[in-house]
Amino acid sequence: MAATEESRLLERLVLDPAFRARFRLDPAGAAREAGFEELAEELARQGGDPMQTLDGRESRSSVAGALMAAV
Repeated sequence: MAATEESRLLERLVLDPAFRARFRLDPAGAAREAGFEELAEELARQGGDPMQTLDGRESRSSVAGALMAAV
């Protein structure tokens, strides 16, 4: 995912409470609807609880892991 996409997603998560709520319920679906296909695919592959901390899981993508920690 390009840095501009990362910034756009983080900005949207911080500023848009409705999107943040959808993302918490269905991260892959919300990311896909917002146009972040690469992140949506990564989130779908990871499964499990996307809101868990980084300590308890292996992150295949440092970007996705950082985004989950930020949320």
